[in-house]
Amino acid sequence: MFHSICRGMGTAALLGLCVGARAAQPAIYAPSVLAEWHDEFRDVLSGHLARYRESLSPGDRAQVELLRLYLPQDGEKWPFQFQVGYGMLEMPVASLMFLKDMAMAEAWLKTQQLSPSTLSDYMGALRHGRLSGVAPARRAPLAALGVPADAANDPLVLERRNDTLDKLLLFLIAHELGHLLQPGALEPQRRCQHKPPLPSCSHEALRASEHAADEIAVVLMLRVGFVPNPAALLFALQARYQDGDAAPTHPVDADRVLALRNAIDQRADAFARATRDPVQGLVRLQELSKSLKDLADGLADPGLVKHQSAIARTLEPEDLLPRHTPVPTLRPGLSARFASAPGTGYHRGELHVGPGAEPLDMQVLWAASPTTGTAQIVLNGIRGHWTRSVTTGGRVTYVMDVGGDLYDVSFDGVPGEQPVEGFWRSRSDPAASGRIILRRASPLTRIKV
Repeated sequence: MFHSICRGMGTAALLGLCVGARAAQPAIYAPSVLAEWHDEFRDVLSGHLARYRESLSPGDRAQVELLRLYLPQDGEKWPFQFQVGYGMLEMPVASLMFLKDMAMAEAWLKTQQLSPSTLSDYMGALRHGRLSGVAPARRAPLAALGVPADAANDPLVLERRNDTLDKLLLFLIAHELGHLLQPGALEPQRRCQHKPPLPSCSHEALRASEHAADEIAVVLMLRVGFVPNPAALLFALQARYQDGDAAPTHPVDADRVLALRNAIDQRADAFARATRDPVQGLVRLQELSKSLKDLADGLADPGLVKHQSAIARTLEPEDLLPRHTPVPTLRPGLSARFASAPGTGYHRGELHVGPGAEPLDMQVLWAASPTTGTAQIVLNGIRGHWTRSVTTGGRVTYVMDVGGDLYDVSFDGVPGEQPVEGFWRSRSDPAASGRIILRRASPLTRIKV
């Protein structure tokens, strides 16, 4: 177990990556920190690896008996740069630190009953360079996600963090061993890592290899008596990080998530019996099954995937701070909350799309007059801008930019204390249109963020 005193694409010769990152991220952990944690991680991982070796058949054990654990201290090897091959299991310290911090963030958010969606948003922000202008210390998970420095002082947080991290490491090691133990499993990665990729390289072959490694990982974790509860969290983070990658080398898609779910569900009774409390163990397995099903459903929904990608492409650092809402919303300042000039201040409303409606927040940053100005908006989590353009006979027309998509919006008057209903139309698709309702929030309005 990862003990309670815990604080707080690689080389061409290595194959079988757990997750292929698009590019190395700039370092966020100081060399001294990586050096400090190197030995502790080595001890933990060596223990996990030994436990798996002991569970293997003699034939399988021979394949991993001489496997050497390698923990490079390259600060740019994160977040998911784990790989195996040629007698070496590479697990960079920076990637391990990243997992430790994400496990801590997840534990603190859960215990505080805050939305865990900021974890996925953080991965999207990394993927699309939304934190590139932030100092390295502020780009690190705990700082970016607003986790207090003393979060580990809470025994419940620390216990959840340690349990999550232990099982993440157990699953990752087992997955990499799965690449070694399945016949010919390294061949798809070898073909695809060739420069240029060989014609026999295919998305289907890579996906099949990942599926097989996942199932072997489930079998190995059952043998050592651990349930892969954090698998849903890991896959959710990986999926958000590969956002927009048309041909990921290690795809996390709905099929892979469902395959993992099925592999666990088929062994649910055996997993439950292996836990100290079989009844509670079965409950946890049912929760895991539901989490994996929900994740798979989300990954299979093109509309939801597109929406999450749009959110990721417009995220600001403040959107990653703790919140209760599942998607980012504006955090209005006092000047906006107490603004009184026509059209200024903080506004809330909704934009109707077919039978449904999407929440809209607007904060006017400045206004030269009642008919000119610009505003910051968030439409169902997607940031954008709102600019007044024309006023004719009391009818005010605006241009709304949501993640680069432009809309014309018009009201009979300036939105104020009373709700104002208007009309919106997409410039790229004139057939897309509907109603919009907006009103200025009272300074005393309780705003849930």
